[in-house]
Amino acid sequence: MNQVYIWAKKIHRLTMWLILGLGGTMMVTGLMLRFGIGLADFGIELAVRQLHRNTSGWFAAALSVMMMTGLVMYLYPYIIRWKTKPKLE
Repeated sequence: MNQVYIWAKKIHRLTMWLILGLGGTMMVTGLMLRFGIGLADFGIELAVRQLHRNTSGWFAAALSVMMMTGLVMYLYPYIIRWKTKPKLE
């Protein structure tokens, strides 16, 4: 059972870095789309919109995995306590 916690922690940390990178990309492209910062000058609005759209699916997948591993780490102490609780006979 301890290995499950260790793997969940490693995967959680990896997805945290993925979310930081993908979230930063989505933040910048979202601001560019919202405020139109120089997009018309360079004619790159479609490319920025496509990058934002493609990044959102990966962001959602990474966030889902991070939520599941976070739940495993949150419930781990309760499960261990429940499994090692002395049984009254």
